[in-house]
This record gives sequence, C-alpha cells and structure tokens, in this order.
Amino acid sequence: MLRFIELHNQPSFVLNLFPYLRTAGAILGFLVISQPIFTQCAAPGALWLNPPHTSTEFILDWAHVPGAEQYDIRYWASLDPNDKTIVTNCGPAPFSLKGLKKNTAYTIEIRSKCGGQSSSWGGMLQHTTMNSSGICNLPVNAGLAINGSEIQITWASSGKHTIRYRPAGLGDWLIPAGGLTITN
Repeated sequence: MLRFIELHNQPSFVLNLFPYLRTAGAILGFLVISQPIFTQCAAPGALWLNPPHTSTEFILDWAHVPGAEQYDIRYWASLDPNDKTIVTNCGPAPFSLKGLKKNTAYTIEIRSKCGGQSSSWGGMLQHTTMNSSGICNLPVNAGLAINGSEIQITWASSGKHTIRYRPAGLGDWLIPAGGLTITN
C-alpha cells in the first residue's frame, strides 16, 4: 500500500517504485527511490547590524538564501511582544529599518519568500536604539481623507514620521515596501 501525505512547507518528493527479485514471473519486492522536486524555502541563518545605527534606524544585513526572491522583516519593542510590525518585500540586503523609537530595545526576525512559499521566521536579533539628544515631535494638525481605495494622511509639522496599518486593529502592523507615497 502507498500513502501520500501532503506536508505544507516541507520538501516534496517523487517516489519511484521499481520491481526487483522476480521469481517465475512473481514480483517479490520493490526498490524505492525518492527524488526531491523542490527545496523548502529556508529562513536566513543569521541577521546582523551594519554601522551606523542611530536612535531611530538600524541597517540590517543577512546572507542571501538560494531561491529567495524577497524577504519580510518583523520587529517589535522587546517589552511589547504583542505589538509586532511586518515590513514586506524587503531585499536584497542591506535594508534600512527606519522609524524606530530612541533608547528602545527591539527584537527583529526575518523570513524568506520563495515563489508562493514563505519560510518560518528566523535569524532573531535583539538590539537597543541609541539615546540621542534629538527631539521626537508628534505630527501637528494631522488629518485623514479616504477616497475609494486611497487613504490620504496629512500633517503640518516637519520631521520624520512612520506610518503603519493593520486590518481592524488585529494582528501584526504592516509597512508595505514601496506601498507608500510620502510628500511633505
């Protein structure tokens, strides 16, 4: 009896059965040869920082994974593991992770994207942003306008701000790579 089991995100194999040990026309057994037909999408083995890192930015680096077309970065303040943010489709390395809070410990993970597959999260890194004397200003006169599939967010203050979103307040926050057009 042969049983085929579907294993998600696992290597897939083709099984070839070849008859052997024939006696008087009867087959006494089979030789089984398995061949992989694709390789599992693996996470990068390590994630590290490149200088310079500042009070609001880390420059991340990792070794390329064969077959990976893009990468996702997931990060959170280490003291708040339930408030995760995912930056989609980053790569190739190095990648500048901006908009971090000063003097804050962060946990960062990475995963590979190979065709329609994503690896598990890996390459965990923990590091704290610097405590600079710079002033972080909140946006002034912030406004929001929705027009069909477009959301326009405006503010009057100068400086750098991070925009992120999540569906209905649930799940991880998302920052789409290249998905935002910011004018000031």
